[in-house]
Amino acid sequence: MKNKALLLNDGSFLLPVYHELLTKRSALIRVKPGKNTVAYEIRRMTFHAKAVQPALVSLGDRRLMALCRNMDGGHVLAGESDDMGYTWSAPRRLDLPNPNSGFDVIRLGPGTLLAAINNSFEDRSDLSLAISDDEGASWQIAHRLQHQLGM
Repeated sequence: MKNKALLLNDGSFLLPVYHELLTKRSALIRVKPGKNTVAYEIRRMTFHAKAVQPALVSLGDRRLMALCRNMDGGHVLAGESDDMGYTWSAPRRLDLPNPNSGFDVIRLGPGTLLAAINNSFEDRSDLSLAISDDEGASWQIAHRLQHQLGM
């Protein structure tokens, strides 16, 4: 696990996890705390070897988005769920550059997402805040936090 859990309205929560032992893939652990027990189930999110380290964000209703690190570098990959994470779309490439490095995302309000990301194709020297006002379809750099060549 790398990124934060997502708390649901019923008191359960989703833990985004990834596996890199034999094959690379992302999964979701749904945890349902009970009075004397804790129930959980594991659901595979991707069957795509490049999409790992998912960062979850709620889009409202039963919709979720997972932004994933792309092991091939280049761009962030994203998948969506319309049923609170039980099933996921195939990952698609976003217009958000990333050189195979970690990041996270939060929802600021309806339709608005904010990501802390390494906004570079070449190296990990650029840490930026990127914003989307259309549920992750397009992104703009809102603020560059750090930029040092050669890091």
